[in-house]
Amino acid sequence: MPLRTYIREMRNAMTPLVVLTEEGGFFGQTRRPWVSLDIGTLCRHVERAGREVRRFTFQDVATRAVDIHDSAVFYAFSQKENTRRYITDVVWHLAHGSNLLIPSFDLLMCHENKGYQELFRRQRGLPGLRSAYVVDSRQAAGLDMSFPLVVKTVDGSNSDGVFLARNRSDLLRIAGRLEPRVGILARCDLIRRKYFRRPRTYRDYPEYTTRQDYLQYREFVVPRRRLVVQEFIPGLEYDFRVLAMGDRYFVMRRRVVSGDFRASGTKLFDFDSDVPIPLLDFARAAHSKVDAPFLSMDICPHGDGWALLEFQALHFGVSALKRGRGCFMRAGERWQFTAGVGDVEAEMARALVAHLAAAGSTPA
Repeated sequence: MPLRTYIREMRNAMTPLVVLTEEGGFFGQTRRPWVSLDIGTLCRHVERAGREVRRFTFQDVATRAVDIHDSAVFYAFSQKENTRRYITDVVWHLAHGSNLLIPSFDLLMCHENKGYQELFRRQRGLPGLRSAYVVDSRQAAGLDMSFPLVVKTVDGSNSDGVFLARNRSDLLRIAGRLEPRVGILARCDLIRRKYFRRPRTYRDYPEYTTRQDYLQYREFVVPRRRLVVQEFIPGLEYDFRVLAMGDRYFVMRRRVVSGDFRASGTKLFDFDSDVPIPLLDFARAAHSKVDAPFLSMDICPHGDGWALLEFQALHFGVSALKRGRGCFMRAGERWQFTAGVGDVEAEMARALVAHLAAAGSTPA
């Protein structure tokens, strides 16, 4: 074995896994966002595989109660906006050093953010539908895309915030309805600035006019909502949720309600082991480009192939694993189905250990 590879593998063998949770050991990764994963069980599975585990909270890091370096850091996401921002700050801090983040900071940015998902998807070459990430309804109206179009808020889930625009008028109506409303105080101030201010001049700002100042101020205070505008697939009857846990793939089919176009949120699941092999090949190829131990993917038929609609590296639904009949694994050039209901903590621990081993075996 080359010396550099040996040193790298020895370092990997000694690298501890640091698990960061919210207060009380809360780790959001179950069907309900307010119910914690059994992080103690997960840690015991990792320790049985020979990896040292250390547990801290995000507050421990923020208050400098601990100094984390030269570690693999596995951390929780959150559905609570304020907590999510706090976690983002802490994880960004840990990213500036010698730590391996699991998931990566990019994948944290993708969480509950369909806009950043689009940027990340294009960067990694993940096949998807034609789409655009825009900052407000005006940008959406100016897009050169063929109707009908799917309009999504960046933070919706379970089909919330997903709409179909059949023409440009529809698009403007939907996008305008989604934009936050101006508060009563701000509206009163806008009226005052527009109708009840005397013209003024400033020696240092000869181009100043009260009219121009009003227009600029209105642009500044009127809130906007980011949107993703996406190609529409007519006649879509279902899509697939594929949950990759290391080299194991758990699959469920999500059917579309008659008269609707959204599979997400319908709860019409099929857990049939008769899964198209090209779908598994597509999911495996997509997973390989993301560099994460687990990845939840929404995949739909598109033309002669498949398209990745959305993905999450953590805090994803686990129905495909908990309610499915088993998992698919690649055996040489073929896929093999293994029956049995998976255990979330055990599967995540196994995927984590394999991911760390692969990261340590990469040539220095």
